Amino acid sequence: MAAKRWPRPIHWTRLSQVVNYTARIISIPRGFVSRTADMFPDEIFGCPQPNRAETVTPLSDTQNQEQLEALGEEIFELTNIVAKARAQASNKHVDTLTETENIALDLLSKNPIMTVGEIQKAVGVLPAQMSRIVRSLEDKSGSAYIECNINPNDRRMINVSITTAGKKALANYRKARLGMILNVLSVLDHDERNEFMGIMRKMRDHVSNSLSKK
Repeated sequence: MAAKRWPRPIHWTRLSQVVNYTARIISIPRGFVSRTADMFPDEIFGCPQPNRAETVTPLSDTQNQEQLEALGEEIFELTNIVAKARAQASNKHVDTLTETENIALDLLSKNPIMTVGEIQKAVGVLPAQMSRIVRSLEDKSGSAYIECNINPNDRRMINVSITTAGKKALANYRKARLGMILNVLSVLDHDERNEFMGIMRKMRDHVSNSLSKK
């Protein structure tokens, strides 16, 4: 008995067109035909799967919300894991900056002199919280990360500037934080990194624009 031979490879896109044309003729719902795309593995046809945009129907509002919530959960879990890693690192370095201290120093590294009120508004904390941040940065593990002086034009205001020690602490904090981020990103290949970078820039611009409107 002769060995059974598989049919020659079929071009998937052309097959999809033929199937959908046939479906229209015999009134089979197109959604059903579209969902069958995932039922056929590449090995059967000997050719790659089609562009998903050709076969996937738009998500409903409910499906879109469920997808957003699932993605949000993934980001939330990743954030928790990274937070634990930061906490473990903080236990080894008593001079580690807090999130708000880092933001304050980052602002001062880009603006030579800012008033306490300007920093408070940019960081988005209450006056009492800002006072604690300033006191902490004035004496962080025996080093002054900022310098405070009375504003010569308005003695009710305090000018704040970053010191050399503060710049060094900010650089160390940034280096440590980037190390964690790079470790997470290392699992992505070249194409995934490029795609992810585009997504991150889009998200960053959206958040930045939203904050600027407040």
